[in-house]
Amino acid sequence: MTKIMTANKFISQAIKAESFPSCYVTGCFGAPLTMPGVIERWEDEYPKNKKYDELMRSRADAAKAAGTYCFGWDCVNLVKSLLWGWDGDGTKEYGGAKYQSGGVPDTTVDGIFDLCTNRSTDFSGIRPGAFLYMSDGGHCGIYIGDGLALEATGSWERKIYWTAVNNVKDRYPNTEYDKRRTWQKWGLLPWIDYEEESMMSLKGNIICPCCGKQLSADIQLTLKGDELITTYTVKKGDTPWGIANRFYGTGTKYYIIMDYNGLDRSAPIHEGQQLKIPRI
Repeated sequence: MTKIMTANKFISQAIKAESFPSCYVTGCFGAPLTMPGVIERWEDEYPKNKKYDELMRSRADAAKAAGTYCFGWDCVNLVKSLLWGWDGDGTKEYGGAKYQSGGVPDTTVDGIFDLCTNRSTDFSGIRPGAFLYMSDGGHCGIYIGDGLALEATGSWERKIYWTAVNNVKDRYPNTEYDKRRTWQKWGLLPWIDYEEESMMSLKGNIICPCCGKQLSADIQLTLKGDELITTYTVKKGDTPWGIANRFYGTGTKYYIIMDYNGLDRSAPIHEGQQLKIPRI
């Protein structure tokens, strides 16, 4: 099958989706609930959504008041809509997604998993961007890396959640997320390029292990794409500590992000700034 995006891009778009207000809506694939008539449409097509009419409307109204958009998702449609090109455009019917584009079919959780490669119950080799699967109840999520997943779920407050992956908790004992899930299987989505490479230049000072002298470093590295979690856009109110806590489960590792981006550890960060988030 044709590769339509890299694992890094897929993960980045999943994180972008979570950054918006959201609501779990059965059958919905990234439609902005703030658009007129959208909630009514999904209630007509899926009557079970009517039970949550008040919740959907309250979140849509709150998003409008804040000058942003609230998007609707269910678990598998989060995955499909990202592959269909969802980009957070709240002025478009499906947030920028084009139905069944890129050769990605409109199918069920089981249907997507059946198309995955490298399917396994052994989570020791799981890759960032992998499809997380549970046959019980037909649920799925996206493995972001470092023991974390993103999933659209009705299990808690009906939205997109960051959750800890219990299957790899021994490798990430400091992951401090209160929402956790044990998955049954995982697989690689056939439309994702999991082997992309990117060039990065690292500058800074290193300590020579032989003499202890401080040396200046300017190193060009070729990295596998999955050595980055994502490129994160700083939002208003963000701090290095808070960003590190979000991706690493502890704010004490903020210096890794600052060093990796060639920033002084005490330097302020600004809204709109792009930060590369490395794997550790």
